[in-house]
Amino acid sequence: ITGKLVFEFAELGFIDSMGLGVIVRAQTRLRGEEPGREIVVRHLNAHARKVFEITGLDRVLDVQP
Repeated sequence: ITGKLVFEFAELGFIDSMGLGVIVRAQTRLRGEEPGREIVVRHLNAHARKVFEITGLDRVLDVQP
């Protein structure tokens, strides 16, 4: 099975390390259970995008505008 789990963050006001941890664990679990599956993150506001850039998650996850 291949596919994507899409996180739609159009209304996200804030994200912290706990939220990032949930996303990372979900990605790890998806890849471990079904190779080829991935997480897509969409519509990050400027603050959240900066957090993803600082942590390097924008290079690990599929972050879309």
